Amino acid sequence: MGKTFKHTDQGKFHSGVLKSTEVCESTKQMWNRHNGERGEFRKKKKDLEDKIAEKELKEEIRIAETGENIDFDIPEQEQIMGR
Repeated sequence: MGKTFKHTDQGKFHSGVLKSTEVCESTKQMWNRHNGERGEFRKKKKDLEDKIAEKELKEEIRIAETGENIDFDIPEQEQIMGR
């Protein structure tokens, strides 16, 4: 990846040549993107995994309580289908 003006501004800021008020807005937006989104996306991914696990657990509990699972009750499926 080639160096853009954002990267040169970032380097000048870190070396002390530019102040934070002198850095262009697009570079500041780039800093905000890189700092903010990582934790937010990790949280969203973890929440989604928890939601899926909870849904699967509820389904297993429902199957255990009612005793009905279409995948494993093959004789009942044949009866329903009229075979």
